[in-house]
Amino acid sequence: SRMLADDILKKLTFGVKKPAKTKKGDDSKKTEELRLRIVPEEVKRVLREEVVEKKDEETKVERKDNDSDANSFTILAGSKLSTEIDEKKKQKRKRRIEGNTEEHRQQMIARLRRVNRMFSWGDDIPEPIIDWTDLPEMSDRIRSNLSEAGILDPSPIQMQSIPMMMKRRNVLASAPTGSGKTLAFSLPLILDVLKCRAAAPAASPAHLAPAVEKPAKKKAKLAAAKIKDQPEVAVTKDRVMAIVLEPTRELAKQTYRQILKFAEGVDVTCALLEEGKLEGRNDIIVSTPNRLVHRLESMDLTGLRWMVVDESDRLFDNTEGDEKCFRNQLASIYKACDVSKEVSRAFFSATFSYEVEEWCKENLPNVAMLCIGERNSSNTSVSQQLVFTGSEQGKIVALRDLLYTQFEPPAIVFVQSKERARQLMSAISSMATSVPTTLITSEKNAQQREAALEAFRAGRAWVLVCTEIMGRGLDLPAVNLVVNFDLPASIVSYIHRVGRTGRGGRSGRAITYFTEHDMAMVRPIANVISQAGFEVPPYTLLLKAPTKKDKKKALKHAPKRTHVAFLQKKKFKGGKRGGEKEKKEESTEKTEKNKMNRVKKEGKVIKKDKKVKKIGKKIVE
Repeated sequence: SRMLADDILKKLTFGVKKPAKTKKGDDSKKTEELRLRIVPEEVKRVLREEVVEKKDEETKVERKDNDSDANSFTILAGSKLSTEIDEKKKQKRKRRIEGNTEEHRQQMIARLRRVNRMFSWGDDIPEPIIDWTDLPEMSDRIRSNLSEAGILDPSPIQMQSIPMMMKRRNVLASAPTGSGKTLAFSLPLILDVLKCRAAAPAASPAHLAPAVEKPAKKKAKLAAAKIKDQPEVAVTKDRVMAIVLEPTRELAKQTYRQILKFAEGVDVTCALLEEGKLEGRNDIIVSTPNRLVHRLESMDLTGLRWMVVDESDRLFDNTEGDEKCFRNQLASIYKACDVSKEVSRAFFSATFSYEVEEWCKENLPNVAMLCIGERNSSNTSVSQQLVFTGSEQGKIVALRDLLYTQFEPPAIVFVQSKERARQLMSAISSMATSVPTTLITSEKNAQQREAALEAFRAGRAWVLVCTEIMGRGLDLPAVNLVVNFDLPASIVSYIHRVGRTGRGGRSGRAITYFTEHDMAMVRPIANVISQAGFEVPPYTLLLKAPTKKDKKKALKHAPKRTHVAFLQKKKFKGGKRGGEKEKKEESTEKTEKNKMNRVKKEGKVIKKDKKVKKIGKKIVE
């Protein structure tokens, strides 16, 4: 009792002792370097005031030189030797000042890149920007649009990639999820369109010039064709200046809305390529490759200036069966864009695979490459766990325990296939304490997907069950938890899944389940989690690493797993009587099928008997 009283007295007088900072706290600081820009005061002062200081020093030198010149002329009047020596000193002093200032400036730029963990490759990489004021092309209206969106300063990916694109370089850029990649490529597109629009009256480039009227002869021919009831040939095409490709329709809609938000109130038009026709002027088109391929013939790409591919690592990711089709579609779009002589290409993603890097080096001239943070590393602001569940049923038990005890909604649960998504949805809905859950798969139409996402954003649904291809790239900033119900097939897949939480500098949590059947593929995931500074079961780091053959097999064919849960049968809408009728109809259908099967079997037997009889007759003869 005495010790308890002393403890209470200490707490009352000195306060509660805070726990020591863990490794996670150190990693959160590391994450701020990735997401929020860091500009040391010395760097900012040098880059902002270097030009002014340089001019002041030059004026001081000139004054000193003038004074020395005056003195030299008074002392040695009529001598040319003194003037020549002083002139050499003057030039030498100027060169020293210029060399020192330029060298100092380059040191500060290198420091700025180092503290923000910006790594670049290529020739003549432009200097990063510090503030939006470093972009003279940027209007006050665009700045106000960004401030309304809560974007006051550029993030590291924006600091370096925007100057690259403003120089019209081919770009390959990688940055952590939620670090502002959409604005990194959207803003240069908007500024480039405005620049061309301003230069249109003087230069009147082909992509901005109005459609040329047809001569009178052609008009007469068309009029004659109309009289003969022949269909009129389309003579106008959609003029496009920039194309943005997204892997899914949901991500395309999201990017389209972001560009509209950034370009509000300025003379830039953006369109989302859907089933309907494009009307009017469309400077920027956002689309999926599948939709764009079928509309290429109706577009005039001769004035195209930009082709941007978001989630570019999907080019070489074969996790789904139709992935090869995606690559083929992108290849045809890439070739179609070659019609324009001024087209530049930019590839953005959260991962930086060596295959994509080699492809860009071979196919993109004068490419500038940029990587923010460690290459192919997970988001360190997300607390990551690797949990062994033993079996598929163990996953259900672990998920149920998580949702009942340690759950802070909203959460995203990833599975490997559409069928397992439906099964897991059924399992969660059948739990004793119901958790509001919604489902999004490729089977759902556009309206159903939008309704599911809206319910999740509005908080009506606490859990979103989806496959990786549907959840990838979606900007859901309030997600607190990501559960990898099925082990990701690759490191790239894991990074993108975990990246759905901890966006924009927020903290998050990610849990990955694995079973005995996943032992062959769990080591790469364990390495990524361990490198991010989080504990994993020690034996997972000692397991045999998968071979290239195993990795390719895992990407092409998802592992076979037992059922998560049996799907519930749909309830009959018509009540008891209606249910009885439908049951009777089902039974009659079954009996009819059985009869048909019997008839087929009997027919086969009869045919066999006839053949046997014919063979018997021949033998007898």
